[in-house]
Amino acid sequence: MHTKLRQCECCDYFTLEGHDNELCSVCFWTQSTIRFAEFDEPSRLNFELTLRDGRCNFLRYGACASELASTMLNFANRLRYQQIARRTPMSLTIT
Repeated sequence: MHTKLRQCECCDYFTLEGHDNELCSVCFWTQSTIRFAEFDEPSRLNFELTLRDGRCNFLRYGACASELASTMLNFANRLRYQQIARRTPMSLTIT
């Protein structure tokens, strides 16, 4: 499918070309080349959200932040991208 694209660390869709500060077209998470050591480290590129918050918001709203949900990519358009779900830590639960 899109073998050259990289996986977004927030929504797990392969949407990224590997540029620094690249915006995921599915969840709107801004991917940095700097990887987070912790799920709970706030990201200045993502409204000070943690990766854990972004993932929970994606599951809830379809975007990394609830404010972006109205502009999310619809399901039919998401089919253009491959998604391989990563193992979700047990502590990442939706309440």
